Amino acid sequence: MSNIGRYTLEQHLGGGMSSVYRANDTLMNRPVVLKMLQGTATDTDRQRFLLEARIAGNLNHDNVIRTYDFGVDPEGRPFMVLEFLEGEDLSMAIQGQRAGNLNRKAQIAWELAGALEYIHPQGVIHRDLKPANIFISKGKVKLMDFGIARVEGSSLTQAGTILGTPRYMAPEQISTGAVTPLVDIYAYGVVLYELFSGTLAFSGETIHQVFFSVLNTPLDIAPLHYAGLPVALSQMILQCAAKDPAQRPQNLSAIREELGMLIDSTGGVDGRLPTLTTRARLSTSSMPVVPLPTAEMVKPSSFKPWMLILPLLLIVFAAGVWLAMRPVEVALQIKTPTGEMVLVPEGEFLFGSTSEKVKLPAYYVDRTEVTNLAYAVYAKATGATLPPGFRDDRPEYPVVDVSFEDASSFAKWAGKRIPNSKEWEKAARGSDRRKFPWGDAVENSRAHVGAGKGASPVPANGYSQGASPLQALQMVGNVWEWVDERAVPPPEIIANFGRILTPPPTLEERWSPIRGGSYIEPLDPEVLNGFVNAPARFRGPNIGFRCVKSTRE
Repeated sequence: MSNIGRYTLEQHLGGGMSSVYRANDTLMNRPVVLKMLQGTATDTDRQRFLLEARIAGNLNHDNVIRTYDFGVDPEGRPFMVLEFLEGEDLSMAIQGQRAGNLNRKAQIAWELAGALEYIHPQGVIHRDLKPANIFISKGKVKLMDFGIARVEGSSLTQAGTILGTPRYMAPEQISTGAVTPLVDIYAYGVVLYELFSGTLAFSGETIHQVFFSVLNTPLDIAPLHYAGLPVALSQMILQCAAKDPAQRPQNLSAIREELGMLIDSTGGVDGRLPTLTTRARLSTSSMPVVPLPTAEMVKPSSFKPWMLILPLLLIVFAAGVWLAMRPVEVALQIKTPTGEMVLVPEGEFLFGSTSEKVKLPAYYVDRTEVTNLAYAVYAKATGATLPPGFRDDRPEYPVVDVSFEDASSFAKWAGKRIPNSKEWEKAARGSDRRKFPWGDAVENSRAHVGAGKGASPVPANGYSQGASPLQALQMVGNVWEWVDERAVPPPEIIANFGRILTPPPTLEERWSPIRGGSYIEPLDPEVLNGFVNAPARFRGPNIGFRCVKSTRE
C-alpha cells in the first residue's frame, strides 16, 4: 500500500488514461475513490482532467456523485477524490435483470431526471449519459463520470472531434458536433428505452453502423409496449429520443411529472417516490379502447360450437410459425465466473492478409485476457501448477508464462475454448477490415506496445481507448494470445526455438500461433494479419490468452 497525502491506496480498480483506486481517507476514516491522471497523459488530457475536477467539485446533489478533494501528488500528477459507491452501474443491473420491476425502474428514471434537472441550470452538459455512467448505490441513483462534460463558455473539443458513446449520442452530436442540454435529454430517452425494455435502442457491429441507425432509424415502440409501459410514458420516451432537437422536450420537468404520476407519492421518503400505483398503470388516455360486447352485439342463437375450431386451428398454426421463425435474442455481454464476455455477432468479415470472406456464427469472447485471479481460482480448483513467477499480488493482470496446453486446460475447466484464428481476428477487428481494433490510424497511445523487454504487462482491463468494435480490450499489445490452430512452421523457426527449449522442438509435435503482439514489440501496421508459430509447450513472460464460447453453450 502507498499513501498520497492523507489517502492510503488499497486496491487498483482499473482505468485507462486515469488510474482509479479504492483508498482510505485517514483523516475522515472513510473509504473513497482516488482517480489519478497517468504520467503519459497529454496536455489536453490534463486540461480535461482538471475541468472534470472543477465541474464535479462544484456539484452538490443527492443523485450526483460527490467529489471530496483535489490535489497533485509528489510526481506532479493531478488526482481527485470521489465518494465511494457500493453497488453496480445501471448497465450491469439491466444486463443481469436486476433493475427491478416497473415501480423500481420508474423511481430510477425519476431520480436520474432530477440529477439532469440539477446540472443543466449550473451550465453543465454531461454529454456521455449512458447506463455505465449511472450507478445504483444502496438504492439511490448516482450520476457519475464528468470526464467529457461541457461547461458553458469553455470547450476542449477540437474541430472534427466527436466525444461520447455512439449508441447514446444525439444525431446532432454526430452530424454537426452541436452540444446543448438537449443532447442529454436525447440520451436520457435512449437510456430509459433500454431500462424499461431491456433492449438496446440502436445496434450495429461497427461504429459506422451504429451512427447510421442513430441518424436514420426511428425507435421501435413495440419493446416498451411488451414491457407493460403506459402508452403516455412510452410516447414521452420516444419524444425525448426524437431525431430533431426541436421536437424533444426542452427540459425534463414534463417527463418527471409523468413519472411522478406513475408513482405513489404516499409513503415516500425525502421526496423519493417508491411505488407504482394501479391507477397509473391503467390510466393511459391514448390507449385504444376496446368496447365490451353488448346484448345487441352477441346473438346466442347464431353461435355454433364448430365455429371455434377454425380460429383455434389458425391460432395454433400461427403460434407454431412464430416459434419456428422468431429471432433468438442474445445478450451483448455476459458475466462468467472467470470474467466478462462480449458478443461477436453472426456474419461475414474479411479475414487475413488476402481479405478472404468468412462467415462465422455468433459467439462470445472474453472482454480481457485471462487474469491472474481467474487462473489462481482454476489452479486451486483443479490442482494445476501455477506458471513460473506467478504474481498473486497482481490479480487484475493477465496471466503469463502459460503454454497452449495450460490455456486449453483452463478453457475446458471454465466451459470455454481457445479461439481459432478466424474467431480471434473477427473479435479484434470487427467486420469492417480495420488495421487496428480502434481503426486505421497508427496510435501508440491506444495499446501497451513498444515498452521493451525490461517492461511488464499492464492490468487486463486497461487501455479502453483501444477497444475493438465489439468492446474487447487489448487484443493488440500487452501480451501475445494463443489461438487454436495447428501450424506447420518453417525450418528456421524450428531452429530458433531449438536454441531456447529443452528438448529442442520437432516438426512432429504440436505448434500453434500466437497473435496480437505484446508490450515488448512496437506497434506493427500488420499486427492483425500477423502471427508467430510456437511450440504448444512454449511459455513466455509476454504470452497469455483469452477464451471464447458459443452463444448456444
